[in-house]
Amino acid sequence: MAACKDGDLRVRGISSAIRVVPNFPKPGIMFQDITTLLLDPKAFRDAIDIFVDRYKDKEISVVAGLRLIDDHYRQAIVDVINPDSATDSSSLCKE
Repeated sequence: MAACKDGDLRVRGISSAIRVVPNFPKPGIMFQDITTLLLDPKAFRDAIDIFVDRYKDKEISVVAGLRLIDDHYRQAIVDVINPDSATDSSSLCKE
């Protein structure tokens, strides 16, 4: 990730916004809870911006989310890539 290689300070903010729950769901696992990242507007925006920067030249035409949390990220990414677009998630599932 270019942000890490370049010493991007946003990465530190993103990391500190993610809550670590030790020994969950079992001993030895360090669960990374991103709920706290979603509640921090600056850290969340930085995460989206870094993600978009990484893939902006890859000619991606569709961004999809499989779960509600994925859809939250998907919409944020779409908003950055094309702020003039209005998407209706329900239309994505029609056959």
